[in-house]
Amino acid sequence: MVLKFLLILLLFCSLKADSRDILVHIFSTQEKLKTVFIQGSFSFEAPFKRRANNIIYKVNCKNKQIFFSGLPFKSSLFVLKGGYIKIRLINNLERIYTGTVFIKAKPDCELVLQNSIDEKTYIISVVGNEMPTNWPLEALKAQSVLAQTRLLNSAKQPVLPDSTNEQSYKGLLANSSKVQKAVQETWRQVLYYKNKPIKVFYHSTCGGQTSSGNYLKENYAYLSSVKCSYCGSSPFAKNKAVYIPALQIVQTDKAGRPISVKFQNKLMSGYEFWLKAGQEWGWGKIPGTYYWANGNFIYSRGAGHGVGLCQWGAKGLADKGQKYSQILNYYFPEAKIKTL
Repeated sequence: MVLKFLLILLLFCSLKADSRDILVHIFSTQEKLKTVFIQGSFSFEAPFKRRANNIIYKVNCKNKQIFFSGLPFKSSLFVLKGGYIKIRLINNLERIYTGTVFIKAKPDCELVLQNSIDEKTYIISVVGNEMPTNWPLEALKAQSVLAQTRLLNSAKQPVLPDSTNEQSYKGLLANSSKVQKAVQETWRQVLYYKNKPIKVFYHSTCGGQTSSGNYLKENYAYLSSVKCSYCGSSPFAKNKAVYIPALQIVQTDKAGRPISVKFQNKLMSGYEFWLKAGQEWGWGKIPGTYYWANGNFIYSRGAGHGVGLCQWGAKGLADKGQKYSQILNYYFPEAKIKTL
C-alpha cells in the first residue's frame, strides 16, 4: 500500500510545478474531533523536529490539555510535512494526505485539521472523488474543467471545506493515472461566460432533462434546461417509489421538477421539500429533485439537484465518442472554455 502511494507521489512531482498552494479543512464534517492517530513517511515541523518513520502517534485533547502519545504538551499546534501522512479517526475513518498537515487544538479541546497542498493535487483528488475514476477520459476531463472553474471562484476563501459543500477532497483517495491524465490535459482550463468564470453546478443523474438555474434561484443564461437521453445507464435512471402521504405538487418547471409543493398544509418550494426529505428521512428516499406524487406515494427519477452537468449523461456522451469540450457545450451551451 505504501509503495502504491509513493508511485502516485512520483507522478505528482511531474504534474504540480505550476500550481499554487491552497488550504483545506479536512475531516470537516466530523463533529467534535478530540483524538487522531497519525502514521507514515513525514517529518514533524512543530512543536518539535522529528522524523515519523511509520510509527503510529496519537494526538488527543482532554481537560483542555494536549497529549502527544500520552505525554502532555503546552503547544496547541502540530505541523506535519511529507509525502505520505496517514490520519485515522477514533471511528476508524482513515485517509492519506501529502503536503503539510496542521493539527490545531481549539480552547474547547476540539481538534481542527487542515491540509496545505498545491492546487493541482487538490483538483486531481476532487475529480477522482466527484466522478468514478474508471469512467471515460473525456468525462473526467469535463469534470476537471468544472472543478478548476469552481476553485477559481473560491479563490478568496482562505480555507476550503473538504465536503460537497464545496468539492469533495479526500487526500490521495480515489487517485488514478487516468484522473491525473485528465487533469494534466485540461490544466488551467475553465468555463467562462461574458468574461467571467461561470458558477458551476453538476449532479449525478438528471433523469431525462436538466432544469435551468432558476430552479435553484440561480438565474444565469448558461444554466439552461437541456434534454438528456444519455444517463440511462445510471442506477438512478429508473423510477423509484416511496410511501410519503400528504404531498401535493402545485407547480413544475419545464423539466417536470416541482417548483412549488404543499406538504402537511405548508406551502414550500420543491427544492426545499427535497432537502427536508433528505435531511429527515435519508437521501435514498428521494434521490433527486425530479419527483411527482400519486396518491400516498412519491415517485422519483434521477439523483441530485438536476442543474448543470449531468455526470451520468457526461459518461454517456463520452461513451458515444464526444470530446470534453462537446460535453461541456451540451450542458452549458452559452459558456466557453478559456485557458488561463
